[in-house]
Amino acid sequence: YNDSKDYISGSMVFWSDGDAVRINNGTYTIAVDNGDSHRATINAEGVTALGGEYYAAYPADISNVVSAGHITFSLPQEEVYTENDGKQVIHSVMAAKSDNRTFKFQNLCALLHFKVNAIGDGIGDKLLAIEVETDKPMWGTITAEYGDSQWQVTSVSGTDATKRTLRFATPLVLSDSEKDIYLIVPPVSGADTFTLRMIVDD
Repeated sequence: YNDSKDYISGSMVFWSDGDAVRINNGTYTIAVDNGDSHRATINAEGVTALGGEYYAAYPADISNVVSAGHITFSLPQEEVYTENDGKQVIHSVMAAKSDNRTFKFQNLCALLHFKVNAIGDGIGDKLLAIEVETDKPMWGTITAEYGDSQWQVTSVSGTDATKRTLRFATPLVLSDSEKDIYLIVPPVSGADTFTLRMIVDD
């Protein structure tokens, strides 16, 4: 779809050459074809030794294929904002089961979308961090089980892990125009409280 970038665009997350997935707990790299075919090919040489039923997880560095149809992800408390070609890089948590040598990945987390700018007196124009806090777990180990042709996600472990932070290693300079920023969070529901903090340097 369009360019081979690993940023969000509408409902799409783009992969880049060299991204990695886990298949039956082996790590394999991705090659992106951004020509007419618009596809990602996984270099899974040797994976046939693992059997004929394959389960995949992305990103590889925070995922673990525990057993057939059972995947865990370690969502950290804090992530650092990075850009690629002016767009935020989003490492969306996804899982898939093979179907005729094809993986159809399903997003397992929610994505908070912020539109921020610097308008008005007394508002800092350098964004240092965005924090989201609820009375539900916001980070920790996420477990996904495959059944009925889709992935089901269980609650995050660690009931006191209620705050997740997107931090800017270099302060993000804001302007009057809106800037799109995203934060991945677990698929929580039924939260009684929701607090958003914008930490700025004025």
